[in-house]
Amino acid sequence: MQSHTKGMWMWCVPHPKKPNRTLVLPDTEGLGDAEKGDKQNDSWIFVLAILLSSTFVYNSMGTINQQAMDQLHYVTELTDRVRARSSPDVDGVEDSADFVSFFPDFVWTLRDFSLDLKADGESITADEYLENSLKLKKGTSPKDTTFNLPRLCIRKFFPKKKCFIFDWPIHRKKLGQLEELCDDELDSEFVQQPVVFCSYIFSNSKTKTLSGGIKVDGPRLETLVQTYVNAINSGECSPGLG
Repeated sequence: MQSHTKGMWMWCVPHPKKPNRTLVLPDTEGLGDAEKGDKQNDSWIFVLAILLSSTFVYNSMGTINQQAMDQLHYVTELTDRVRARSSPDVDGVEDSADFVSFFPDFVWTLRDFSLDLKADGESITADEYLENSLKLKKGTSPKDTTFNLPRLCIRKFFPKKKCFIFDWPIHRKKLGQLEELCDDELDSEFVQQPVVFCSYIFSNSKTKTLSGGIKVDGPRLETLVQTYVNAINSGECSPGLG
């Protein structure tokens, strides 16, 4: 998969539903651009996105699988190291409400989703599909531990989670013409799904808030970026993960 966004871009626009608020929209390149060949760089960009956001939207294709879980596990572990490096005087944060405040609400969007949302023969919601994907195995074998570890990490770091699915916009044979098509030529469910997604984001995303209830404004956002980038560049945040 080739990434169309390079690095991180930010747009600042008036909030469409909350007067006198500015909506900051960071957009990052995806994980696993084969042409770039620098997985570590991808991961650090994701770390910055997590730390700077009040709502983190993780966009992947198809179904939730082990590879996606492992990628999220890796970047969340890196994120915690940067957070700890940036706040060396915060003791016991892992056992307090402050710990959760460092991490955003989590929204997983699944593009080109083709499965029927069912479990045990019953229809389920996208949120239930996500929760089912995060269920742990009861065994204690090395294989069970490997399976459970990323799920435990995601559940711990992101206590508030939401999932949205997006169907194929049109028959695959016509995807090459997608930019030329009007909305009424697209799948009707696909057209409605982004409307629901945007409504949720605009209504539920909170102001980025730091420990102690400090609201992040423009100057504080600049300070946060500098602090986190310095922590990453120090070279002391990288765990010995593959």
